[in-house]
Amino acid sequence: RLLTRCVRAAGMTTAGRLEPRLSITGSLDSPRVDGDVVVTDGELRLADPRVIVSDLSVRTVLTGTTARITELTGSANGGAVTGGGTVEYASDQGLQAQLSTGIRGMAVEYPEGLRSELDADLNFTFRAPPATSSDAASGKLSGTVTVLRGAYREPMAVMTQLLATLRAQQLAPDAESSPFLDALALDIRVITDEDILVDNNYGRLQPGADLRLVGTAQTPGMSGRAELREGGQLFVGRNVYAVDSGTIDFSNPAAIEPVVNVQATTRAGGEDIEVTITGPAESPSVALRSTSAPELGQAEVASLLL
Repeated sequence: RLLTRCVRAAGMTTAGRLEPRLSITGSLDSPRVDGDVVVTDGELRLADPRVIVSDLSVRTVLTGTTARITELTGSANGGAVTGGGTVEYASDQGLQAQLSTGIRGMAVEYPEGLRSELDADLNFTFRAPPATSSDAASGKLSGTVTVLRGAYREPMAVMTQLLATLRAQQLAPDAESSPFLDALALDIRVITDEDILVDNNYGRLQPGADLRLVGTAQTPGMSGRAELREGGQLFVGRNVYAVDSGTIDFSNPAAIEPVVNVQATTRAGGEDIEVTITGPAESPSVALRSTSAPELGQAEVASLLL
């Protein structure tokens, strides 16, 4: 567990077998390290979201001040992982890292209740200045995540609680922040290959999405749009509403704040009724009107639905 202390700040734990084969030459003031380091049976665990990288095999070649990852394979939540990259260090330059990874068929549950299978191609860069510099460390995680398939079947109360939890985390005191996560910028595109199935007490829907995760790992934001396919259903009270159109927009780069705009229709009391749901997902507004009896006011239309 040699690396655990280094990555604990990011909520990770590590394990595995480390086999160094090194040659150290030069003076005590300026040593040179050559050789290679092999990690076998490696494991990395991330608590939230729950990710377990197992059977990790890494070979790193050291040449002076550069470490080059020539082989990286493993399994992440059942999906295949490959990768590589370089890490360079000099006392007057600090540390610079460039890593890339590809993931295929990884199972994940995030947010809570959304179970999906995904592919990912991610790039990680990080720079830590030398000790004599006043500059802050900086990093970036970028790339594309493709959701191959997914399903959300939890009650709507769970989603409401999730949104409230995200808001509370974003408003939490800075004292709880991690310097590493705060320095890690995000620029990750998230797209759906197949529409996600939502089947719960709120409705039966199939949204597709093209989103971008931005901000920092400490305070993520989201931009982009998810669209509800025509033909979905909403369950409200004793009525079933057919979805005509619907969007969920994200436009706050400093937070994850979904804004909904959904039009649906139903029939009640012998009248055709149209409902429009707009506004923040936590507290949307609802407008009602009857397309078959436009003279009816909202209160009268609402009475037909009871």
